[in-house]
Amino acid sequence: PSTSSSEKWRYGRCTLGAGQRINVTINEKPGGKATLAVQHPGLGSTAQRDEWKAFWRDFLKALPA
Repeated sequence: PSTSSSEKWRYGRCTLGAGQRINVTINEKPGGKATLAVQHPGLGSTAQRDEWKAFWRDFLKALPA
């Protein structure tokens, strides 16, 4: 895994098996809030994309507020 950052953004990257990567971007917002986005490029099919999209949606919803 690797991380990098700028004044406003934080980035995380991780390589999985079969050439897949996970890219996470965190943006600081006023009032102690943040936005978090996950990219999961390199999926081989629409079915894989839909499966992982559901996984990441559920994973992110389960994070503490």
